[in-house]
Amino acid sequence: MQHVFSERLTPCCARCLAPAGGLEELLSRLLANGARPLAAFPEVAEHPMRADARVAGARAWPCGAAACGALFCSLACREQELARGPHRVLCAEMGGERRRHWDRFRAHARRHHENFLLAAQALAWAICQVAYLGVPAEHAKAELLPWRALPGTCCPPRPGVPRREAGVPWTAWRC
Repeated sequence: MQHVFSERLTPCCARCLAPAGGLEELLSRLLANGARPLAAFPEVAEHPMRADARVAGARAWPCGAAACGALFCSLACREQELARGPHRVLCAEMGGERRRHWDRFRAHARRHHENFLLAAQALAWAICQVAYLGVPAEHAKAELLPWRALPGTCCPPRPGVPRREAGVPWTAWRC
């Protein structure tokens, strides 16, 4: 997930974190945070490199939901995220009263601690893995908790949950 302050400067794809939008769009976004907008720099508008497709970049694709604000670097990323990513649960399938609660939660998290948003993304990802891709719940949970299998943790492995370090008993780990 992209950091809230980083998002204000350089919007990235909500799926793969590639920059979303062309150079001119990114410059406009950067300069909007300062005293002078991009229009205050006529030399940019007249620069011959502006016509170069490599500089112009790809267009950003919005999610499409009202007041969402998520951007994607391509239609493929947007379609994949809306079909099997956390954005499906946190945006596409949300409406009415649930949407209002989610919007309030997001505003609260942005003001106080954005890691709440990261936790919501992780849970939504696990829901998608189980509900739409048929991944067993224990495997989705194990993917969210890789620290359990690292040396130095105090958590013994659970039966039936795949271990990251095969052959090393948890009693041998240092805490």
